[in-house]
Amino acid sequence: MRLLDITHFYSEKGGGIKTYIQNKIEYLKDKEDIQHTLIIPGEEDGEIFLKRTKIIKIKSPYFPFNNHYRLLINPVKLSNILKQEKPDVVEIGSPFLIPTVVNSKKESLKYKTVGFFHSNLESVVENINKIKGKIIVKKIARSYTYKTYSNLDLVIAPSCYVKNYLLDIGVQNVEVIYHGIDVDFFDKIQPEENLRQ
Repeated sequence: MRLLDITHFYSEKGGGIKTYIQNKIEYLKDKEDIQHTLIIPGEEDGEIFLKRTKIIKIKSPYFPFNNHYRLLINPVKLSNILKQEKPDVVEIGSPFLIPTVVNSKKESLKYKTVGFFHSNLESVVENINKIKGKIIVKKIARSYTYKTYSNLDLVIAPSCYVKNYLLDIGVQNVEVIYHGIDVDFFDKIQPEENLRQ
């Protein structure tokens, strides 16, 4: 099987989505029946391998107001990579532009689509614009989220709360996969007594 991940939210500086993808790369390193490709934005175009995962970087500008993440804005390059890689399943980790490109090629390239709903766009837009309570912003964000995720074959939510939000706005085919905590790592950490001082 050919599995392809695409996200804006993979930063060299870290973050929850990077951790999620790094854990997936680690898990897939011994799965010889799965060919894993990751498409992420980068400073320059390039291709590297990490364990058994092919990482394709597409030259991309920084997100507005945030120099930790870059925004994949080249639909032609993205389409060409999809044609070249011939995935069976494409997992989308970002709500911006990527789903439109992926869904436009879905039938002709015959792959299934999965979207991981990592963050609530409605809350993000409210926080960026400091316009909490504006009904029009909520309606636009909900409409965009519905249009973006309702065309996917499967939507993954990290909690029942998020699943219920998606169901409330009309997105179907939602399943919960908890991010979880590495209990082996956190169980062994001794509390620092002077941390609270």
